[in-house]
Amino acid sequence: MSNALGLDLSSYQGSTWGSFAKGKQFAFAKATEGTGYISPYFSFDWAEARTLGLVRGAYHFGHPGEDPLAQGAYFLANVRAHGLAPGDMLGLDLEVDDGLPPSAVAAWAQRFMAALRRAATNALIVYTYPAFAGQGCCEGLGGYPLWIADPNHPAGHPTVPAPWKAWHFHQYADAPLDEDCFNGTEAALKVFAAPPKPEPKPVEATMPGIWKQLITVTPTFAGGVIGGWTVVGIGEDGDLWTVSKQGTTWAKPERIDSVDIRA
Repeated sequence: MSNALGLDLSSYQGSTWGSFAKGKQFAFAKATEGTGYISPYFSFDWAEARTLGLVRGAYHFGHPGEDPLAQGAYFLANVRAHGLAPGDMLGLDLEVDDGLPPSAVAAWAQRFMAALRRAATNALIVYTYPAFAGQGCCEGLGGYPLWIADPNHPAGHPTVPAPWKAWHFHQYADAPLDEDCFNGTEAALKVFAAPPKPEPKPVEATMPGIWKQLITVTPTFAGGVIGGWTVVGIGEDGDLWTVSKQGTTWAKPERIDSVDIRA
């Protein structure tokens, strides 16, 4: 199996990264940070990735010391202003604590991701690094696909910190550009970014009375092929719920967040 390869971009690369995109299948671009910064190169990076035929992802550099809902809204508004399309991915770059304890950082991140999940149906990803996750700063985020920064290990063989059990993206190099690989082929990447929507009846039949509205049905991969599904939806109680299926077995549903941020 050949892993799909990609780049992740910020203002440090300027607009000179095109020559590095040869042989790559995807690109992540930094869009925003906090509630007052948008990368001056995001407009170029976002359009250039589309021109080059790459699967695109935009990410937000999170600051746990600021309002998570305001940051989520700021991030989405700026990405949408540049054209957020089906098949584009959205990510949270979680690597600073702003002086908060790990439990507060984790709670902040959970609210940020729940806000994105309510407001967008695109594939969501969490970027972090092993030592940061090892402090407990990512507790409760294991249901979101992991983008792990681990340049100390070869491509496709990263450390997978708790609470995750598997990785989706691995940043395996940080010079001269940040380079990444996906845990699957280019075809699997495209399914991940824009998964086919399976018939929801089996989900509803398995979890009667839970779903008021299905939001996303995202595949999980094993050996580069679809091995299961993660479903996110709004329950009859108005809260956000998730449930996963591996093979033919559905896990117990879990409440993600009880804060309605759609208003």
